Amino acid sequence: MKKLIATMLILLMLAIGSFAMMPTSAAEDFSGWTPIESGADFAKITSGSEASPNKYYLTKDITVDATVGSGWNPEPISNVIIDGNGKTITQSKSLFVRVDNFTLQNVTLAGKIVWDKEPFLKSPITSGNGNVCGKITLTNVTCDVDMEMCFSHRYKRFAGVIYYTGAGSVLTNVKYTGSITVKGSSAIDSKIEVVGGIVANASSTRFVDCSNEGSILIEKGVTPGLNDGGAFITGYVGGIAGKATESTFINCTNAANIDIQADAGRYIAAGIAGSVGGTTTLENCKNSGALNISNCSDGLLPCVAYNVTTVGCENTGKITVAYQKVEGTLGSCDEKGAREHYLCTACLSCYDADGNELDKEELVGDYAHKLGELIAMTRATCSEDGMNAHYICSECNNYFDENGQKTTKFALTRVAGHNFGALIEKVEAKPGVAGMMAHYECADCKKLFAENKAETDEESLIIPALENNEAVEPEATTPVPTEPESTDSQAGGGCSSSIGGITVVLAAMLGSALMIKKKEGN
Repeated sequence: MKKLIATMLILLMLAIGSFAMMPTSAAEDFSGWTPIESGADFAKITSGSEASPNKYYLTKDITVDATVGSGWNPEPISNVIIDGNGKTITQSKSLFVRVDNFTLQNVTLAGKIVWDKEPFLKSPITSGNGNVCGKITLTNVTCDVDMEMCFSHRYKRFAGVIYYTGAGSVLTNVKYTGSITVKGSSAIDSKIEVVGGIVANASSTRFVDCSNEGSILIEKGVTPGLNDGGAFITGYVGGIAGKATESTFINCTNAANIDIQADAGRYIAAGIAGSVGGTTTLENCKNSGALNISNCSDGLLPCVAYNVTTVGCENTGKITVAYQKVEGTLGSCDEKGAREHYLCTACLSCYDADGNELDKEELVGDYAHKLGELIAMTRATCSEDGMNAHYICSECNNYFDENGQKTTKFALTRVAGHNFGALIEKVEAKPGVAGMMAHYECADCKKLFAENKAETDEESLIIPALENNEAVEPEATTPVPTEPESTDSQAGGGCSSSIGGITVVLAAMLGSALMIKKKEGN
C-alpha cells in the first residue's frame, strides 16, 4: 500500500512539473500580466525595472499605427516582456523607437511599412536614429511585414525584424517571410548601408533556428553612400544578419532570394551574413536562396569572412556574381597600364571575361610611351657627334635605346673625333730632296696634325731640301801669310810683289765669307 501511495505521489509530481513546463497560451496563464486588446493599449507600454520587468500579453489580433517613443534620442523601452499569445500585430509603422532588455515572443507581425523621409535605422520592431539597442530576446516571432525604403541620407540600417541586437541577445525560431525593397530613384540619390533579413547589426548575438523565407532587393541606382572624404563606403547584405560580430548561428537557413541590382562592387552579400567580425560560428546552417551579388561567396558567407568556424553547413542556392568591370588603361609615360578585367571588390580577386582568375602580373600592361619609329644610328664624323639607334617618346621626350629601355641622350651619343691612326715618322731632308716632320693624318678627313695633335698643314711640316755644297761642312781655318821667295821682279820692287800680297788678302777674305755663309745656312 505504501509503495502504491509513493508511486501515485511521484506520478502526481511529474504531472505538475510537466504542466508547469507547458507554454502559456491561455489568458488564465497570464495572471499578473497586463492585457493588450488594441493599438491604444499597445501605446501605453512603459518600462519596468530589471528586478521587476513589466509584462504584457495580447488578448486578440490588434493593429498598431503609432510608434512607442518619440523624439530624436528617447530613452529605450526597457525591462519589458511582451507575449503575443499566438496573436497577430498588423502595423504600418515600427512598434518602438528603441528598446533594451526587451523580450518579444509568440507573435506574428504583419502589414507594410514605407520609409521615404526618415533616415537612419529601420525595422518593424524598432526605428531609431542611430542609437543602438541593448539585450534583445526574440522567441517564436514570425515577421511578414513588407518594407520599402528610399531616401538620401547615409548611415542607414534596414532589417526584416529588428535593426540591432546587443551583447547577450538570443533569437530563437525567428522567421522573416516578407519582402525588403530598397528603391532606386531618379529624383533622389537613394542610399542604404546595411541590410539584414532578420537583424541589420548583431553584436554578441546567438541565433538559433532562425530563417529568412522572404526576399531582399536593392534596386539599380542605390549606393551605400559616401564617407566624409567623398569616397564610397562598402555596404553589406545578409539573409539573416547584415553584419555580425562575435555571434553564433545554429540551424539557421536562408531561403530568400537576394538580388543586388545596384552598381557592382558597392555591396558585399551572402546568404547568412554579409560581414562578420571577431570570432563567428556557424553550425548546421544552409543557404538555398538564389544570390545575385557582386562578390565571391560560398553562399553562406562572403569571401572576406575571417575567424569563422563552420560545421555541417551547405549551400544549394544558385550564386550569380556580377563582378565590377575595370576598363583597361594605357597607363602613362611613367606608370604601367592594366588590361580590362573584372574585380571582386571584397577580396580583390581579378577575373577575365570568362570567369578565369587572373594573377596580378597578368593584369599589368606595358608602359604607354609613344615611341614611334626607330631612329637609325648615325656615325660620328670628325666634327659632328653621331648617335646610336634609338626612340624618342613624343609625349615625354625621353630617350629609349633600340630595345625600348629608357636611357639618356648622353648615353646614346657617339662622340665626334679624328681618326689619327699611327704616328707618321719624321723624314730627314737630303740634298735636293725636302724632308717632313713627324705628324698624323686623319684617315677620314685627311687633315694633318703635328706630333702634339694640333691641326697644321703640309707647308708647316716640310723640311727644306739641302744644297749640294752643304753635303760636307767645310773646316774653319785662318790663312797664314807666307814669306814670298825673292825673285828678280821682287827685287826690282815692281808690280809682282804687290799683286801677290793682294792675292793673299783676297783669299783670306773669301775664306771668312764662306764661313759666315755656312753659319747663316745652318
